[in-house]
Amino acid sequence: MSSYYEEEDDLDIRIRRGRASPLSPSHAHAHAHPRSHSRSPRAVIYPEHRYRPSPRPHGFDHGSSYLVPAVSSGALYRSRSTGHRRPSSPVSPSPAPQAPIVIHNRIYNDYEDDEYGLAPAPRHRSHSRPSSFVQDPRDQYELERARRELEQYRALHTRDEYERDKTRRELEAYRAVHTRDEYEMEKTRRELERYQIEKDRLKEEERFKKQVKATKEDIELEKTRKELQEFKAAKEKAAEQARVKKELELQRFQEEKKAEEERKRLKAESDKAVEKYKIEQAEKAAKAKKEKEAREAEYQARLQEDLRKSGMDERQIAVVLKKEKGIDPNRPTR
Repeated sequence: MSSYYEEEDDLDIRIRRGRASPLSPSHAHAHAHPRSHSRSPRAVIYPEHRYRPSPRPHGFDHGSSYLVPAVSSGALYRSRSTGHRRPSSPVSPSPAPQAPIVIHNRIYNDYEDDEYGLAPAPRHRSHSRPSSFVQDPRDQYELERARRELEQYRALHTRDEYERDKTRRELEAYRAVHTRDEYEMEKTRRELERYQIEKDRLKEEERFKKQVKATKEDIELEKTRKELQEFKAAKEKAAEQARVKKELELQRFQEEKKAEEERKRLKAESDKAVEKYKIEQAEKAAKAKKEKEAREAEYQARLQEDLRKSGMDERQIAVVLKKEKGIDPNRPTR
């Protein structure tokens, strides 16, 4: 920010005296630092640092009248604003309004500003100043006050840049310290990995040496021990197989015995049932035969009685009974 203000700044101060506005100087269109709203009754106007004409509110007349505050029905513009419009404060009459002092800080940048679409107005540099410019102590006071405010603005922004640079250096130092810490941590980690690898290698060598030191007797003893274990395992396996085989044979014998007993029981029950059926059938047949004979005798008796009642003698009745032996005795006689 301090690059905008150098000692070679060109200050063009114009003073206009004459008609006063009925409004307060706060309604003048000003492009100034906030500190320019001073306690003085006069308003000090700083144009923007890119040196372009101040946008004029609608309703202002052209000419030199733009230096004099006038009544505006809309919002006022401020330099470097975000485009928002703020309603003007209530109008308060000023008892003794003064004409504003316009200070042009002409600073030439190396680039063009494409941010605004306003065409630059022709610049007019005043080569003649009124004789009252140096003689008026109020003008000298305003000029001195403007210079002091400019110096204060420069000092403020210089301190801001100093604080930013100090913060940047502290951040770089912090990053450097943390980078060294990370380097030391990585170095320690790698050394620990190398130590662990060396430890594992020594452990493996020790194990190999122990294997080499094993004697032939130890190997034979181990072999004999394994053979004995295998023999015991084979013997136990054979005994287990014999026990299982015996148990299976005993189980099979018991199952066969049980099956034979069941078969005999079923055969006896079957024979008993057959014999019972035969007896029942014989009894049933005898009963049926007896009943049939009884019915036949009863039929013959009824037939003889009927024949006698019809007037036939015994000889004729015997002939009839002989011929009708094949007739069903259950047939009714009449």
